Amino acid sequence: LTAYSLVDCSNKLVKYKYIIVKNGVSVNEINLYSKNLQIYPNPSNGQVTIKTGNEAIEIIEIFNCMGSIADKIIVKSNSSSYIYTSKNISGLYFIKVKTKENVYTRKIVFR
Repeated sequence: LTAYSLVDCSNKLVKYKYIIVKNGVSVNEINLYSKNLQIYPNPSNGQVTIKTGNEAIEIIEIFNCMGSIADKIIVKSNSSSYIYTSKNISGLYFIKVKTKENVYTRKIVFR
């Protein structure tokens, strides 16, 4: 970070490993065009169907735009589909779906 004043003075500060993101959605995990994940309807009035082809869903996490977790579901069946009902949230969110084989993330709008 370098800060400049109006009288042409500057100050520079360098810190390594200063920002640590915990439980966020990383760019490498966003797979928006995978045919193995379907989430519908989108936008949703609160209930969505999540399908992963033939992969059993293990964990579903809902993140807000700031990267904070809004909801987490541990799926206790070997099903490749799940009906999620939101808990009074509205706005743009990311749904992160974890299977044994993959991690998928999609954007969703809850009204």
